[in-house]
Amino acid sequence: MAIFVGFNAPGSRLAILKYAIDKAFPLWSMGAEGGMIKLQTGKGVAEAAGNDMTEQNPRTQAAALSSALQELHRALIRAEIGDDPSLENPYTMLFALIGDPRFAWMGNLSQLVVRIDETLADRDLPEDGLTTEMTVWRDEAAALIGEGGEANAQFRLKHLTALQKEPAVGLATGRLRKTLAGLAGQRGEQSR
Repeated sequence: MAIFVGFNAPGSRLAILKYAIDKAFPLWSMGAEGGMIKLQTGKGVAEAAGNDMTEQNPRTQAAALSSALQELHRALIRAEIGDDPSLENPYTMLFALIGDPRFAWMGNLSQLVVRIDETLADRDLPEDGLTTEMTVWRDEAAALIGEGGEANAQFRLKHLTALQKEPAVGLATGRLRKTLAGLAGQRGEQSR
């Protein structure tokens, strides 16, 4: 991780790379027990926070949206990789995610998650600013999966193909839709 210090400009390729390393897929790491290698996975904030979005603050809602988007990103990566034997090594996969044109269509999704996570990391941001950002993020996420807004045609086509190839993409898309519906319900209650 030390190689990324100073390269965290929002939206930069290295910031997206850092996101991919931290959150996009499980990482192999050295364990404390004599160099044993173990697979690290974690539950998202949304799973810990529950499903009722109407009673949560904007920071928790943003974390839930980020978690749902990360799950979709992981599923799309796995669907795109498929049975490609050249991508079995996690390091080869990482470098393919960075530079292989096969994965470039996921750039908008990656950048959206990076923006959400960077904003959440800024603890000084007032909740009013976060509420405004939530509306933009919700609309962008909804557009990615074809729920209103102006969709990116290439992303939409690849997403639909991945839905047919990989069941995990369907499950992740369903979770994202559920999260977006909760955010839309919250937005409707705030405007009353």
